[in-house]
Amino acid sequence: MFPLRATSIRAKLVAIVMLTTVLALVLAGLALGAFEYRNARRNLGREIGTLAAIVGANSTAALAFRDADAAAEVLGALSSQPEVMAACLYDGDGQLFAHYHRVELTPCPAKAGNQDDTKKAGELVLWQPVVLQGERLGSVALIAELGELRRRL
Repeated sequence: MFPLRATSIRAKLVAIVMLTTVLALVLAGLALGAFEYRNARRNLGREIGTLAAIVGANSTAALAFRDADAAAEVLGALSSQPEVMAACLYDGDGQLFAHYHRVELTPCPAKAGNQDDTKKAGELVLWQPVVLQGERLGSVALIAELGELRRRL
């Protein structure tokens, strides 16, 4: 390290200004990154919520008539959504009725729950009730990966 007394006032001022500028840029970058991550996660939650509502609406007949093949076909349509790792359809008793897995390491919970029941690192789990004419027939859970958010950051 160089002696501080031997440097000119101009060099000291330049160093102080540079240090302040770098610190401000680092803090602004961290704040922007946190804001972007929060917004991206919120947007992903909305997208997955919309998908869950669509899957739930399309699953009413399969649940009402106890047609597991039709339910699996509805859930299989989610294969076009790369962020969806698994989709789980539950009957009115909360028992697993049909499922779709993109990744076998993402199992469906054995029984239906709520959003707070299954929080894992790197995953977003969203539960949606399946309702037909005011009667709850079951629920659907979509498990999405958060890897795209990390890549975006």
